[in-house]
This record gives sequence, structure tokens and C-alpha cells, in this order.
Amino acid sequence: MKYKVCIIGLGDIGFAYDKNLPDKFILSHSRAIIRHNKFVLISGIDSSSKKRKNFSDFYGISSYSSIKEAIDKDSFDVFIISTSTKNHLQCLKEIAKYQKNKIILCEKPLSFSLDDADEMLKISNKNNFNLFVNYMRRSDPSTLSIKKMITTLDMQFPVKGTVFYSGGFFNNGSHFLNLLQMFFGKIKSYNLIKKKKKLNGDFDVDVLLSFNKAEMIFISIPYNKYSHYSMNIFSASGRLIYEEGGEDINWVSPRNDDIFQKYSSLNFYKRIDNDMDKYQFNVLNQLYFFMNNKPYSLCTGKEAYETIKIMHEICKESKNV
Repeated sequence: MKYKVCIIGLGDIGFAYDKNLPDKFILSHSRAIIRHNKFVLISGIDSSSKKRKNFSDFYGISSYSSIKEAIDKDSFDVFIISTSTKNHLQCLKEIAKYQKNKIILCEKPLSFSLDDADEMLKISNKNNFNLFVNYMRRSDPSTLSIKKMITTLDMQFPVKGTVFYSGGFFNNGSHFLNLLQMFFGKIKSYNLIKKKKKLNGDFDVDVLLSFNKAEMIFISIPYNKYSHYSMNIFSASGRLIYEEGGEDINWVSPRNDDIFQKYSSLNFYKRIDNDMDKYQFNVLNQLYFFMNNKPYSLCTGKEAYETIKIMHEICKESKNV
């Protein structure tokens, strides 16, 4: 049996990210479904006729301008919402008009509006949707390895660290805030250091976040010429170096200094393997695990709501949030 999937939104993450890349890259929902033997891509939806044509020409799969039109033609097990964030709620409403008891994978963040995010959870509960949000790093093998290190106390507490991010607090910073919630649990307090509104309505935010046994500082990189995502976590047992958005990860543990025998330094590197070249394929794997009652690491709608809720609290003095 293969699970039938419909993609709503045929932009970059829905279709275009990897269409001109070698086969080893699986960065879009479309290619992930095409390559996964447990799912089948039935149709795509987009309001743009050009995007629909590009998608259908490339994959030979039907595309439609509306959710109703696609549902009139077929039924689906999974809907993937990969539209712009402002349209997430409306897409969920449209699905709920015609189908119940479905699995929804929505792009991050769940919404820029806390009220909209709350309504999305209510719609999901009312219609028996299993709602997940595509914080894709949670599905990477490296994340599961780091989580195991934390669970087994190979990474000893307390810990301190930094996150550097670009492209907006809600749009990209939320990836790492959600990841740290997965690692360390609930955020107990925060101290806003600096905030600047971006042209697209997002923010560049510098903030200190305190967890139960962890403190992490988020630092925005407000430059438009390049993107950067990295994380450093220091523990008594070593240092986690998370570079290139998760494509280069190392655990560095201490060992005795060769010259000063009474001292030790962090210089024993152990690479943590990642699979970021096919991150959307890994997300589908985790979705398949959920659908077959196996342990999974996907971000639920409720967890995604908690992520943007604390982000709104951090930015609460702005009338635009």
C-alpha cells in the first residue's frame, strides 16, 4: 500500500528547490514523495498557472488551481501545505470543508499570527487531522544522535551556547528554537537583548533563552548578502559544533594537553553524521513511522504552536506581532 499525497503550493519547497540538482539531493516535497516507495504523489495545487505547468511538465502529474478541484478528482491520505505562511490557515480551512481524518504536513512556521495558529489547532482537533509542521532538522539522523547524547547524559548538564541565524526570527530562527525545545524542553524565561523589525514583517532578534538546565543566546545576522545558521553548545563533557545549518556537525571532547599535563583542552573531534542532502526524504520517513505506530520525531502542531507562542511573547511589545 502506498499513501496518496497532494501538495498545496508548488514553489521552492513544494517543487523547485531540487529540480535542477543531481539525484542525491532531495530538498523538495515533490522529489521526496516521488523517491519514497511508501508514498505516491497524486496531484499538486497552485494558483499560478506557470508553476502548475512547470510541475506537471516535469513530473507528468496532474495539477489544479484549487483544493476543491483536486479533491473532486481524488481522495488523499496526506496533504502537504507548502504555500506562503500567510495562506496556511485558509488552506487548512479548505481541506476541512471536503475531507476529514487526514494527515497534514504544514510548512514552518505554523503561522505568523498566534490567533491563526490557535485556529489551525482547533480546526485540526474538530476534523480529526493529525497536524505536523515541517521543522525538518528534527528528522535528520544527526538530531536523533544529539538527542540520544542528551538523554544518556553523554552531554552533561548544565549547558550554555549560542545560535547564529539569518533571514528572520520567525522564518528561520524558529527552526533552532524548536530544535532546542526538542533537546532541552520548555523555555522557563527569556531576556530580550535587541530587536529590529524587518521589511517583510519578521524581526531580527537577539535574546537569551533559559531552559531547565540550559542557557542559549540567539544572535541575528542582519545582512542580506549571505545566509548563515550555526550553533555551539558547551558542556562539562565537551562541545557541540553545529555548522552550515547542520551539514557539518562535530562533538569535541576534552583530553590532556600535550604540553601542560595538568590541563585538558577540547581537541578530540568526533563527526556526527547527517543526511541533510535529502532532508525532505527523512521527513517522509518520520511521517511513515507515525502512520505505522512507530516512534517518530516530527514536530506536532501543538509543539509548533508552543514555539511561535514564546516567540510572540519575546516580541510582544511590537504592535505588529
